[in-house]
Amino acid sequence: MSEFIKPPYNFSWLVEKELACMAWPQSVYNLEFLRKEGISHLVTLSPEKIPPIVDFPQIEWTRIDIEEFEAPTLDDIIKFIEICEKCKKNGQVRGKQLIFAQGAKNRRFIESLIFDRIKKLFIQDGISDI
Repeated sequence: MSEFIKPPYNFSWLVEKELACMAWPQSVYNLEFLRKEGISHLVTLSPEKIPPIVDFPQIEWTRIDIEEFEAPTLDDIIKFIEICEKCKKNGQVRGKQLIFAQGAKNRRFIESLIFDRIKKLFIQDGISDI
């Protein structure tokens, strides 16, 4: 099975071993990769792209449904920040604690106020190269 394990498309660490982003983890092999990377919380932004998460109880999962080509609401942003703060407090690795989404939506979500807030959260711990 290990030869089939591969990262989701566009997987990258925003903060090494702390915060990652990626496209839709569409297979159990993608989720196994995330688990092996130590990711313990996945946030899904795309209601139409649900990962096969039921087989991975060691990965906590949260949905924040944002329609494609729409901006997140203030409530969506606040919910995501709260998830990030909770994960940081609990020492969880998050893949944008995790964010996963399609490329353009992912960028818009991060750019709409979140990035500055999250960056401040990490700078408090001395991480400044985001």
